[in-house]
Amino acid sequence: MLVSPYFIASDYCYSVEMKRAIERHEQGVARVIPVILRPLYWHSSPFSKLHALPRSAKPITTWRNRDAAWLDVAISILPIIENILAQTNVLQEYRPQIQELKAKLDLELVQLETTPDQESNPPVHTPIEPRIILRSVRNPIPIIVLIVLAIFVLAGGVYFTLVNHPHINSPGPTATVQAIATLNASLSNPYPPYKGALALNNSLAESASGWDTSSSCQFKNKAYYVKAVEPSTECLYNADPYSNFVYQIQMKFVTGNTCGGIIFREYSTYGLKTYYEFDVCTDGSYILSTTSNSVSQLEPLLRGSSLSILTGIGQANLIAVVVNGTHLDLYINGSRLTQRSVSDNTSSSGSISVVVRSLMNSNTTAEVAFNDVKVWTL
Repeated sequence: MLVSPYFIASDYCYSVEMKRAIERHEQGVARVIPVILRPLYWHSSPFSKLHALPRSAKPITTWRNRDAAWLDVAISILPIIENILAQTNVLQEYRPQIQELKAKLDLELVQLETTPDQESNPPVHTPIEPRIILRSVRNPIPIIVLIVLAIFVLAGGVYFTLVNHPHINSPGPTATVQAIATLNASLSNPYPPYKGALALNNSLAESASGWDTSSSCQFKNKAYYVKAVEPSTECLYNADPYSNFVYQIQMKFVTGNTCGGIIFREYSTYGLKTYYEFDVCTDGSYILSTTSNSVSQLEPLLRGSSLSILTGIGQANLIAVVVNGTHLDLYINGSRLTQRSVSDNTSSSGSISVVVRSLMNSNTTAEVAFNDVKVWTL
């Protein structure tokens, strides 16, 4: 869905087309992805809760290089394509090609973002040749990639398989399963700077001291189950605050249209909470947020999609954050999400917790099972 002031101002587009699209999205028979074309206020619109593109919902026209903006959109859509294919039997056949294409697109995006403005010095790029989708691609590629990916997904009835057979799941890659097992087994910090004292180590397979227990935060079936109560549920670990640390935990989606994650460096002042929140969702997206200094309202610091996220119900994802001073580094299943650290000084110390949110409306049940939590202090 291409969003601009003209789109919002159009009674037909806004009241008819968008309304129907959102309804189909909430019913699970369509996937709506807002793409913000021009600067406008859309944060109170019906699609404001959806994951908007490009990165950080920065309008296309405000990017220094618009080719880079569209390329960012294409890269972000790839995991959604993979998520749809995961509901069929063809994912394992095409996963290596999808990952190869994403790696090349990531490199292409880096080249575009570090190239001077098009008007003063047109960029020259090396053509990429992904073996699926296109035999030969020449830059700029974003629109072509989007169109061909859409045709590829729709061809062969993938859409109908997703709608009519939501129970079908392909197993996660063996390499990812092995990576999770290796990281879970490690008692030493497996993330840069590869040092630190192990301060917390619990399987969460049974009642554990310090963790909240309520109807929404329960130890059962050898895991810590958290169920979202609108709009979200946070289950706190009551212990001394952490300042610089590595926080790792395993999570499994129990329901679809769900986000699960971790909260860290949380503290309260005059009833207002300040903290960071790192969420991973069943649509293959992730978001790092923080609260503003004046109100306890989440503001995005980083958002995107990753092929490292296993989106199937019951599949394990190992999420981690390395917090050192003002630098934050995010990991999913051992893969670092960004080449550069996120820099922010909103909070310097505080407690940790887990959190669950619904991707859909507040009446939808969302639940995540957590296991194997570790914290290393730096």
